[in-house]
Amino acid sequence: MAPRQLSILLLVLALTAQAATATYIGIIAPCVGINSLKCYGAYGTVTTTLITSCNQVTVGCYKSYGSGDTCGAKDTSCPSCKDNGQSVTISCSTSGTCSNPNPIAYSPSGVCGDPHFSAPGGIYFDWHGVRDQVFSIISDTDFQLNARFIGERTNTESIEHGTWIEEMGMVYKDESGATHFVSIGIDQEKEFEAADVFFFTFDGEDIPVGSGTAEYTWMSPDGRATITREPHMRAHARINIDGLFKATFKPRVESRIQLDPLGKYLDMDMESLTLSRHAHGVLGQMFRPDAVERRNAVTANATGHEFLVEGKTADYRVESLTSYDSTFNQFNLAAGVTVRNFNIVEDGAKASRKMLTSASVPDGEDVTMVFGVQCSQDRGSLVCA
Repeated sequence: MAPRQLSILLLVLALTAQAATATYIGIIAPCVGINSLKCYGAYGTVTTTLITSCNQVTVGCYKSYGSGDTCGAKDTSCPSCKDNGQSVTISCSTSGTCSNPNPIAYSPSGVCGDPHFSAPGGIYFDWHGVRDQVFSIISDTDFQLNARFIGERTNTESIEHGTWIEEMGMVYKDESGATHFVSIGIDQEKEFEAADVFFFTFDGEDIPVGSGTAEYTWMSPDGRATITREPHMRAHARINIDGLFKATFKPRVESRIQLDPLGKYLDMDMESLTLSRHAHGVLGQMFRPDAVERRNAVTANATGHEFLVEGKTADYRVESLTSYDSTFNQFNLAAGVTVRNFNIVEDGAKASRKMLTSASVPDGEDVTMVFGVQCSQDRGSLVCA
């Protein structure tokens, strides 16, 4: 997020101060540039459009705050974040029964904004990619996730450089070993508020998966991939590749994208992901058991962990959404590696971080890990935190 926008956000929080509540809000919001816990002012509830999704947001309630916007001791208020579509409502409530932990982290895995990525163990980093090109996001023996990037507006005096994801492709193999391809993308010619802006393909053919008055699920001929649309939910689509990947996709609007009407991009919240120890790709390598150890070996106070991304930008380039020809490709290579299943759920990060080291995952053992990986794309770069 630009410094001016961040200042406006802090001002909004300050102007909503209500001294009578004696509760100070503490937030972490990597999508808008707040990468560590900060407290801002006493208040009860505030709605802001400067944070457009609760994805990656952590909310806590505190008795005081000190210099540098540090938070004091936690109080007994109930923290929450409500996603309103293009805004969020952040609350510290003292009424009713509270089942939320304090703080509470809203952290499904995926991509949001101008891409930010976050990974297990508190890893976050910027990764810009290149506009109008396709890159390998996750590459593993049985699963490949690619993304097509689009760029920022270039006809303005003050250019905010950025990339966003317009289309994503998932490559997998069926039981016979045949390779299949599912994609979801944004139709930039459709008005965001007036139409269903998604389009879908399977093995290169368009498939009709519109949102109507009832839930509808499309299933691939091999039975492994499904696309589900909720009734009257044009801004949501769920893709499930059985045993490999499950995610929800949402369209967003971004004024910096050089398109008319306003450019749109994809947000993705991953719910589950099955990977081997040798997974690679911009995001995939962060699930490997040595990632947290490598981060800690350098510094625990880094403002970003770009150094964990192996190689150069060009090493992740693939020819198309259906390709798996990057330098670090792992898809369709020799099988027989140990597989770990990642079940991504809210508030799971603390339960799994100690497991995400090579010492805690013995060779030859399958491990189920529960964590909240967070990805977004809000500041012109791909970031995970």
